Amino acid sequence: MTWTRFEQRLRLLERIGVGDDEDEILERELGKVGEEGAKIGAELAGDLTGQSVPAFPGEVGARVGAERAAERLPKNTHEVSLTLEVPAATAVARAYRSLTVAGRVLTEDQDDAPENPQIVRGIVKAGFLNMNPAVVTITITPQGASSTAVEVRGAAKEGRVKQRAGKQAAERIAALLSR
Repeated sequence: MTWTRFEQRLRLLERIGVGDDEDEILERELGKVGEEGAKIGAELAGDLTGQSVPAFPGEVGARVGAERAAERLPKNTHEVSLTLEVPAATAVARAYRSLTVAGRVLTEDQDDAPENPQIVRGIVKAGFLNMNPAVVTITITPQGASSTAVEVRGAAKEGRVKQRAGKQAAERIAALLSR
């Protein structure tokens, strides 16, 4: 992707309200994973001791710790380009459906003209045991009345064990879009 196209996508994301940086989104999502881990740990500790163990302090610490650690992790990204032989409106509907099936949608509906690129962004679980959140950004550009160019970008934070979660998420969503 050329630098100008990247800048255009970034401006469009900011205009439609999903301008959060991929890194910021991933840090928040990994914080949620840390928080859930603390809840599970508190439940297990309560089961083992037979006492009620408050999870709240651990949840906050785990969330903040995971978010801070995520700031320092490298990011795995992967892009897949497709041409779908469907109108842009159908491609947008497929993008929403694909992200809903595989995860959750972050993008609000857009009121852009049909000739403008549409961007749909969501969170998909990927990597080992689908535990690693990945941000998937789908850019849909009409190429006539019945053809649409689609770029699927997956991004995920990578720890010491390389899971290639960004690549896995992008390829999974691209496969769902192609159906």
